[in-house]
Amino acid sequence: MELSAAVIGSCPICGMQSVFEPYLTWNGHFWVRCRSCGGGHKDPYIGEIENPELMAKNYDNVYLEPAFFERRKFFAKNQAVWLISAFHRGMSVLEVGPGLGLAAEAFLELQPDVSYHVVEPYTFFVKQLKQRLGDRVTIHASLEEALRQLNGPVLVYLDNVLEHLVNPREIFVFLKTILPPRSKVLIDVPNERGLKWRARLYRAIGAVPTVASAHINLFTSRSLRAMVSGLGVSCTVRQRGIRRLEEVNCIPEGPFLSSLLRILRVLPVDCWLGLANNLRAEIVF
Repeated sequence: MELSAAVIGSCPICGMQSVFEPYLTWNGHFWVRCRSCGGGHKDPYIGEIENPELMAKNYDNVYLEPAFFERRKFFAKNQAVWLISAFHRGMSVLEVGPGLGLAAEAFLELQPDVSYHVVEPYTFFVKQLKQRLGDRVTIHASLEEALRQLNGPVLVYLDNVLEHLVNPREIFVFLKTILPPRSKVLIDVPNERGLKWRARLYRAIGAVPTVASAHINLFTSRSLRAMVSGLGVSCTVRQRGIRRLEEVNCIPEGPFLSSLLRILRVLPVDCWLGLANNLRAEIVF
């Protein structure tokens, strides 16, 4: 049932006891927003790993559709460059939720001697990873299992994953206890600032909105910083706006969109207003 009034509870993003206000309704799903950090979460709060039927519904085979697959390859190359910029000698890389392993493949083409590990709970993607990458990556069943096997600093990478995982702050509390010094975590998540505005815009042009039924957490720059506050780590958050058609997988192509992206390259209005499509965070332990 949709919430009609504010309620009090513990925020899975910032960990604070807070007031949660009704925020968004979409296709029969409901989200609330935390007054303390400005982040949001789905109500009821059930993650994909705890709901295999939802997981299969959201992902089976769509990633292998040719048009989508080619766009993900382009995006993966961009992500690999970001990974390499944060990487330093002596690190292992641990990617959580790699999907088809496109970012791993792009990274290993540039850094073939790096020890690359992945955590992937979904059997469909495990099969794809083994077919695509063979023994170039080591596949683990859980984050804890992977980290207990790695020595030295680790570069942990979560690409559009944290919005799907239950209790993200608890994950970082755990990482604080287990990651060696000089480790880093890279996060890419949808930017949910202005989500209601974007949802209205997307409806008007017949597109799919940024929010998905599988997104149980809604992040803003402020909520990402709040998520790791008090843990003794540094957190840098930057906006990542869409600037090329190859990066688009949620709205239709057309001359209007092409013109808009050209304008945004010159006048990044979305970033000026804090409304860029995604957020990137680098957290140093």
